[in-house]
Amino acid sequence: MAGLRAESFFRAYVLTVHRSELTVIGHLSDHDWNTVKVRVGNAFAK
Repeated sequence: MAGLRAESFFRAYVLTVHRSELTVIGHLSDHDWNTVKVRVGNAFAK
């Protein structure tokens, strides 16, 4: 549904990148985006 070529996973790896260096490869549904936010919060809470 996100328009990606394959199923994707999230790994918490913190870095700083200027927005102009990013490339859009798909879009997340509201449900998926909320799940990402929860998991990022959990990754930093540990």
